[in-house]
Order: sequence, then structure tokens, then C-alpha cells
Amino acid sequence: MDKRRQQAHLYLIQELLRCPLGSQQAIYDDNRDLLDANLVQMMGQMAEALAERGDRSTADCLINFAREIAEELGLSSQISTASPVSDFTDQLSFLLRVLQVTKESQGNFEVLYPLLQENLNLLDENFIRTLESFAISAFSASEQKGVYDLATRILIFSSLIQEFPFGEQLINVEIALAGYKIVAPVFVQKTFRYQWAMIKMGLGIAYQRRVRGEKAENIERAIEACKQALSVFDFRYSTKLWAATQTQLGNAYLFRINGEKSANIEQAIEVLQQVLSILKREEFPDESVATQWAVTQNALGIAYQIRVKGEKAENIERAIEALKETSSNCDRDLYPDLWIKCQNNLGSAYGERIKGEKAENIEQAIKAHQQALSVSDCESFAYEWAGTQMNLGSAYAERIRGNKARNIKQAIEAFEKALLVFRREEFPHEWATTQGSLGYAYFDSIGSDKAENIERAVEAFQQALSVLTREAFPYDNVKALSNLALAYQTSNQLQLAYDTLEAAVETVELLRDEVRSGNDIKQKLAEKWILVYFRMVTVCLEMNRYTEAIEYVERSKTRNLIELILSRDSQNFFPPDVAHRLEQIRDEIAIGQNKIQNQEADDTATLAQHLMQLRQQRNELQNKYLPIGSGFMANQFRSILDDQSAIIEWLITSDKILAFIIQPCPLEGQKISVWQFKSDRLQTLDNWANAYIRDYRLKKDDWRDQLVSRLEELAKILYLDELIEQLPRECQRLIIIPHRFLHLFPFHALPISNNGKKVNLLDRFPNGVSYAPSCQLLLQAQQRRRLNFTHLFAIQNPTNDLPYADLEVQTITDFFNPVNILKHETATLTAISQANLNEIHCAHFSCHGYFNQSNARKSALILADAPLTTAPTNPDTERYLNVREDKTHDLNKCLTLEAIISLNLAQCRLVTLSACETGLIDYSNTSDEYIGLPSGFLIAGSPSVVSSLWRVDDTASAFLMIKFYQNLKSGSTVAIALNQAQTWLRDATTAELQAWANHLKLEEKLKQQIEQTLGWLDSDEQPFQEPYHWAAFCAVGQ
Repeated sequence: MDKRRQQAHLYLIQELLRCPLGSQQAIYDDNRDLLDANLVQMMGQMAEALAERGDRSTADCLINFAREIAEELGLSSQISTASPVSDFTDQLSFLLRVLQVTKESQGNFEVLYPLLQENLNLLDENFIRTLESFAISAFSASEQKGVYDLATRILIFSSLIQEFPFGEQLINVEIALAGYKIVAPVFVQKTFRYQWAMIKMGLGIAYQRRVRGEKAENIERAIEACKQALSVFDFRYSTKLWAATQTQLGNAYLFRINGEKSANIEQAIEVLQQVLSILKREEFPDESVATQWAVTQNALGIAYQIRVKGEKAENIERAIEALKETSSNCDRDLYPDLWIKCQNNLGSAYGERIKGEKAENIEQAIKAHQQALSVSDCESFAYEWAGTQMNLGSAYAERIRGNKARNIKQAIEAFEKALLVFRREEFPHEWATTQGSLGYAYFDSIGSDKAENIERAVEAFQQALSVLTREAFPYDNVKALSNLALAYQTSNQLQLAYDTLEAAVETVELLRDEVRSGNDIKQKLAEKWILVYFRMVTVCLEMNRYTEAIEYVERSKTRNLIELILSRDSQNFFPPDVAHRLEQIRDEIAIGQNKIQNQEADDTATLAQHLMQLRQQRNELQNKYLPIGSGFMANQFRSILDDQSAIIEWLITSDKILAFIIQPCPLEGQKISVWQFKSDRLQTLDNWANAYIRDYRLKKDDWRDQLVSRLEELAKILYLDELIEQLPRECQRLIIIPHRFLHLFPFHALPISNNGKKVNLLDRFPNGVSYAPSCQLLLQAQQRRRLNFTHLFAIQNPTNDLPYADLEVQTITDFFNPVNILKHETATLTAISQANLNEIHCAHFSCHGYFNQSNARKSALILADAPLTTAPTNPDTERYLNVREDKTHDLNKCLTLEAIISLNLAQCRLVTLSACETGLIDYSNTSDEYIGLPSGFLIAGSPSVVSSLWRVDDTASAFLMIKFYQNLKSGSTVAIALNQAQTWLRDATTAELQAWANHLKLEEKLKQQIEQTLGWLDSDEQPFQEPYHWAAFCAVGQ
């Protein structure tokens, strides 16, 4: 008998049991097509089961119905046990035994689990249908008390079956879900709050573990169910249940697919820490509470391991600490499943550890995974065993010690073992990620059969991508696509590699748009994804597509900075109606993303699709006027370069240095050529840079003494002479776009050979050497057309210990009208906030500067009331810092990068930072986000910033700045004015400096100050000829 007819028989039986006495004949007449021997057989056996349960009245009714139907059909009263309904009868009989044992043992798993284990063959899809059918029939035929009694048994059984470690876990979860749904209408919240909450808690667990259906939707249902349960469970009165549900909620957030990944993980950490703050082991000696503490601690370890926010190295250390503590407080004999999970997670954390020796960390990872496997096996802990095999394979694939070929072989063996359990039908995501890992192991294999292994790798990556789609698993999709592209590239299938990476970049752009938790998170994700762009650049170069290569270089850099400037200054970039429409679209996207993140969307999938359409509209509209970000095209160089200008843009990847030379070309718009340095050059450059930075930090005198020779070394390492020879002689202006740590060095001061003479780079380009974080920033700067240059705002010597700062500002003041000068103690953060900065044309800061190496966003300009005479007791180290001369400074009273970004410099044409280290940036981030004080002023509205690369000399800086403004007022551009001031200071003799100073309109006191400085020098001496004095400042932007 087919299952649909069997189901129809069950519904007919339910209808008969509900009908008034004597009205069954009408039902027979209406359902003649269902009256057969199978129906009679089913009624008889259901009656027998009900009688065994003690429900004699319902059993008698069924027997009477069966007799009446048998008589109408002319059937014998004898019913064969070989009937087609025997399977149903077996299932029903087993179900009744299960429910009876559940009741008699009061839900004791030690009594129930052996019964389930003896009948694993009956725990299948039919069992679910039998449970549903029986419950419906029994509920309709029972008195209210009987309904509650049966529903209670089903509820308890459902909570036990979902924890049952044997059989098919997929089916166990589906049985539990069916049970919870069956009893949900019985235990309504208003009358049965406790039971209702228990159902919701169970649903939360079941939906998170569920394999069937859409994973994202299952997790959303899990989160909602847990929240509903927590509306009843109070930590003060239901501590254990509250803690278990709260932990389950944290787990659901950890693996949530909808919303923004970083925000979900932070939500998980907050939820889990709430549990641990209540569930203190010393206050709850109960064993079950201790176990729950371990479960929560284990989940917290996972959360820190995958955390995006914060420093990765520190997060991994927290993960290891949490997992070690869990392991030491978990009895492996009593709770083997938890102990296995903990060891597995600990191994994964060691595998990702940054601190310590990498080789030893990997050995610790292998040891932890092997510990887990010593307890787990493929029969009892199939899922955990397979997960451990997968992680063990990853550790062997990364192993440094031992023979590589053997390590890879062991990795492949482990992945293949994992796939014995992680079958696609049951565990699609786990299957796919294991396929991806297996593919990379094949790719990394060494030996004579490399080509065959690459083919296997490609096949495995393609298998993985059949599940890891952009829509379902976008983060995994990027990784799998990137690895597949690498395999294609290695086998010289370049077009396939290009197409694959293009798809990966599209996914990255989509994910970037979905980030809502802040620019620091975007930066970390950009660092994670940067390899995709680097690979695309490499593939483009191998295909001789230089134009596309530079476009992808640009798409990889300074994206946060570009987007912040765009959102802050859209009125300068777009017509008013377009700017208004873009703001509307941005607001609508933000509202939609918040709805998805906060689970407020009526239909998440439909809203997500609508947001994608809005992003497309935004990009098309934006690119029509200002193609930046993902829409940047190389033809935009035409608007940046004139016929006498060129750009050298650098890129440092993990294994090479690239220099893109871009120059105008009448026919093509621009000519792009590429220098690819040999791999050993990168190591040479790294060594040089590390020595430069180390000495600057720790040995300032040695650094200064060796500056000239070091700059000569850098010019040789970068083949600067050869690069400059690629430019035509008529090229008068050069724009340098550094990458990562190259931002720290004064390219304009590097020595080159020019017409047989040794000169500095700036001498070769009379129209100036300037800098930019990216071509897109140049494009944005050009859109900020600031013609007025009369209104000055200046900060003058706020700490009153820079005598030449007073001379500098007093002299510069004569070039402007009106002026607003905050002098000495009046130069406070409060005074700056009260100034009308949106009206100024030039901002000049003559003060101390501070670059925070560990957190660039805390870099600052030091103001009047920031230095403290007495350090506070137990100070907040994020706020109170010894930034100079062992003095404690209050960063809340400094002009930090975070505060600069909030300024409104809507009319400003130039910001000059005549202070120490104001041009340094965070060079550690691989996405080259250009995080430093200059970026803050670019975001605030200025198209040009002049800043310094080291601690500058007060006297030399004052002279340089005064000459710089003199040049500006004569009509020079910022770059020309600065470079001319630098060459003047470099070449000027003492006599020339004295003559120049005599023409300055200064107070007598300041004139005497200059005379005291220069008077003891020889008249033909060049006191500032070394680069230390004149080369620190660089012009960034327009």
C-alpha cells in the first residue's frame, strides 16, 4: 500500500473517532474508495495498541468500526498479520513502547537509549509519519487529561532523541522537530509557560542542528526560538535552563549566515559572556551546571577563534585559554562528546596561532586532534570524528616538521576519512569544505604526478563550489574560487583563472557592501580578501592585460578612505539631484541591512535581493560621474594626468614587488608599463625597511647618521634610475603612489642620476613630486575645486615649548586675511570645536605630533591642556599615554585622528601639519587603507595635506614652512611650492638664510632668535643640506 493511501486511512480513522455516535454510516458512504482490507487491518492493530495503553473505550470503538466495514465488504473476521500495514504496525508498536518507557523512566536516557539502539532500523521517515498520525488520532480521541499526558511524553522523548548519539543524526533531529511541532498546539504559552518555553528551547537546538532545508533559514528559526524561550526562563529562578538556552543562542549567532558576520560573532560573545558571568563554578557545584559552564566556555573559545573584531593574535590567545580551561574541567569519561569537541577546537586554534613558533603550534594542533580521535570513533561519534579528521588533515597539510610528501599524504588520508561521514546528502556544507581542503592538499602535493594532482585539485574545488555558492555561503565561496583560480593559473589555464577570480571579486564586493559594523571591520575583511585581488593582478599581468591589472590594484586599495570621502563630500562630486538620490539609496540600503541584521525583515531573501538591486543602481549612478571603488576604470587617468605628468604606483604582494608606470599617450589616453622585480628583491627590501624602522624607533641618532646612505640603498633596491629612464625627458611632474610600508619613505629625496649628475628625485621634476594613497584619491581631490585661499586657521605652539613655531605662525599670518590663530594655552580641543572651520581655506598646525604605532586611529596633534603635571592613579591606558619626553598626555584633550574625521573643512584647500610624524601611517594592514593623520584631513574635506615622515627639527621646519607659504602666495601648486622650499633649504648658505630672514616682518625678539641660531655658523656653510632637515615633509593629494 502506498504511503499516501495509508495517510488517507489515518485521516479517515480520525474522522470516525470524532463523529457523533450513529453517524459513521454517512462517513462510510462518502469514502467508499478508501474502504478495504488494509483499513480494517489498520483499525484492528491500532485498537490492540490502544488497549495495551489502557485506552479501552477508544479501542472498542475502532473494533466496532472495523467489524462494520468488514461486513460491508464481505471480509472474514480473521485479519492476516502479513498485511501491507505490518510496517506501520511495527512502527506504531515501537512508538508506543518508546512513549511508555519514557513515562515509566521519567525521561531517563539511560533506560530509553538502549531501547532506541536496539531498534535503529525503525528510526526512519516512517517513524516520523507514525508519530504524527498517532498523535493526531490519540489527541482527537482522548480526554483533556490524556492529551496533556501524551503530549508531555512526546515532549520529553523529543528532547531525548535529539541528543541520542547513535543512528542517523539527520533523522534524529527531524523526529525531534516533528515531536515539538506536534505538542506545540497543546502547550500554549498563556496556560503552560514552562512547557511552551521547553518546546521553544528544543526547537532552537533542533533547528540549529538541522541538515535539511536552507541552513540560513534554519539558523534564523533557531535564534527566534531561543529568544522566545528566554522570555520565560529567568537566570534567577531557572538558572540551568536559562544558561543552556542562552548558550544555544550564542552558538546560533556564531554560525549565522544572514546579517553581517562580525556583528553576529560579537553578539555571540556578548551572549556567552553573560552566561559565564552568572554560571560561576564555585557558586554552582552541581555537576550539570559545571558541564553547562564547560559547554559555554567551549563555545566562547570558538567565538574568539573566528572573531573579526580586534587583534587576531590576541583573539586566538583568548580562544586557546578558554579551550584549555574547558578541557581541564571536562571529564572525558563522563562527557566524551564535549571533550572531543574541545580538543578539536583547541587543535584548530593552535593551527591558526600567530604568537609562538609556527612549527611548534602546528605540532600542538596535531596532538590535540589526535587526542580527540583517541576517544571518538566513526560509530559512536560520527560527526565529531569526521570533523576531527578534517581538522587533522588541515594541520598535516600545514605541517613544517617532517617529510612534506608524507605530511600531504596523511592530510589527504584524513580528508578522505572525513568524507566517509560527511556525505553530500546529509552534511552538504561539511562535505563541501572538506572537498575544498582535499583540493588544496592535492594542489600542494609534490612529485612527478603534479599535473594529475592539479586535475584532482580542480575537480575537488569544483565539487566544493557546487555547494559553496555565493548566495548560500559567500565567505566560503571566495576561498574556494580563489583556490580554484590558483590551480588554473598553475596549469596555465589563464582565461579560466581570470574568470574564476572575477567571480571571487564580485563576491568580495557584495560582502563588503553588507558590512555595517564599522571601517575597522571592513579593513580586517579587506586584509583577509586582499589575496584575491593580488592573484587577479598577477593573472592579468601573465595575460599582458596591464590596464586591467592596474584597475584591480586600485580596487584593492584605500577603499574605506574613498568611501568615507564620498559619503562626506558627495555635493562636490555629483549634481545636486544625483547626490540626493545617492543619499536616498544609501539610507535605504542601511535600513534594509539593519532589518536583516536585527531579524526584522518579513522576507529576508526578498529584501536581500532588493538591496542587491539598490547597490547596482547606486554603482551605475555613481560611476556615471565618478567611477571609483569597484567601478574604477583606467581611462580615469586621463583626468588626473596632463601631457607632462606621470604616475608610479607600487604594489607589494606576498612574493614580489610591482611598479606600474602610467604616462599620458595621445592615441590610447595613457600608456601603462610594469616593472616586476625578482623575488629576492622583496626580501632585500623587507630587510632594509625593517632596519630603517627599527633604528628610527630605538636608535634615533644612528638612524639620522645613516639616513643618506640608507636612501641611496633604497634607490638601488627599487631600480629607481632605471624606472625614471622609462619616462620621457619632457615629463615635468611625478606622482608617487606608495604601497604599505613604502608610505614611510621620502621618495622625493632619493638620489638618481640625471644627465650624468647625482641629484635628488625632486630635482628631476620641476613641476613637483607629490604623493597619493591611490589614483582614486587623486580623482576625488581634483573634484574638490577650492579656488579661494585667503582665510587662515592656525594652531600656534600650544605646549609653549617650540620657539620657532611662534616665528613660523607669525610670519605665515601675513599671507592671509582674515586669520584665526589659537595661540599657546588657547589652543585647546574645545576652542577648535567652537571655531567655524567650514569657512577656512587653509589650516596650519604648528605643534607636537604623535603617531600611535599600535593603534593608528589614536594618533594625534598635541594641544594645550593635553600634557598632565601629575599622572592619574591607575590610568586608562587607552586614554593616558606617554607620547613624548616621558610626559603623560590625555588623548581626550588632543586632536586625534578620530576627532579629525568629524571636522568640517568644506572650503579648505590645504592642511599643513608642521609637526612630528604627522605623515606616518599604519603600514601593517595589507589592504593599504592609509590610516594616519593625513587621511583624517582628507576625509574632513581638504584635497591637499602636507605632513612629515619623522621627528622634525624645529628651526629647519619653521624656515621651510615660511618659504613654502611664500611660494604658494606666488601662485605655485602645493607640490611645486613645497619642493622648491625643500631645495632652497637644502642648498641655502648661512649668509643666504640671514639675508632672507632680514626681509621677514618679525618682532625684534624673533629676529634675535634667528641671529642666535645662525650667527655662529660659517657664512658659506649649508646648515640644512642633509635630508633629515629638508626631506621630512611631503605633499599628499591634489
